[in-house]
Amino acid sequence: MQKKHAPFVPVPDRDDPPLPPPNKKARALHAEIIMKLKALLSGCAASPLDPLFKDGYAEVLKLFAAYQREIIAAAPYRVTCGKNCSLCCFHWVADVYSFEAAIIADHIKNRRPEKIPALCAALREDARLLQTLDDMLDEQVLKDASPKTLQELDRDDLLLEGFYQLRRACVLLDERGACSIYRVRPMSCRSYVSFSDPLLCDPDTIYYHEVMTCLCTLESEADELLEKLHARYDRCEGDTSLRTLLPYYLDGFRDCILKRVI
Repeated sequence: MQKKHAPFVPVPDRDDPPLPPPNKKARALHAEIIMKLKALLSGCAASPLDPLFKDGYAEVLKLFAAYQREIIAAAPYRVTCGKNCSLCCFHWVADVYSFEAAIIADHIKNRRPEKIPALCAALREDARLLQTLDDMLDEQVLKDASPKTLQELDRDDLLLEGFYQLRRACVLLDERGACSIYRVRPMSCRSYVSFSDPLLCDPDTIYYHEVMTCLCTLESEADELLEKLHARYDRCEGDTSLRTLLPYYLDGFRDCILKRVI
């Protein structure tokens, strides 16, 4: 039987496995990504659902995948992520761009419209549970904490780690445990890479030092351009959480369940 842990126990610090610097081909791919993002910014698409924007961003994602392959191929580790492995899909995905949420919702409307009411209900329950955890964090952990403890703890990290341990699987997984939006999944999901035994990706192993995961992301110039695109199409006051953005983009109604944006 796997050992259960109390919520809000800080995860021990561990160093992510270092990735090698971009080689010549990776740098060329990154430069092409920059060019594509600048083109999207200079474009006149009123909506991220404009075919010119959707196709342009799809090209960015293809280039990003090629960029990641170049980086990871030079690393002294083997990626263990595989088809239908969804253990990381218990995370509260907190860094999604507004235009990605719009594109994902459009994909669902076109492919699985009959699922929308159930999806929205499950997503709102996820938000309610996160708020419950947030309240518990105030009442049980932070209320009597010393100033030194408050300074050392990262509140958001504690909250998101607590949600991860609830084992609330992403509602976008299909009956086989595969991602039903894989082709349009957000960059945040694409960036997460594991070099560990897949069993170590389970929420119950969150405290193990042996877990080897990292984020294989773009460099700062690309990040800044993506943030500008996000701001252009943002309709949810800075919210970037997948589980709270999707109900708005799916049915046009945004619950104010969360007292603060994660």
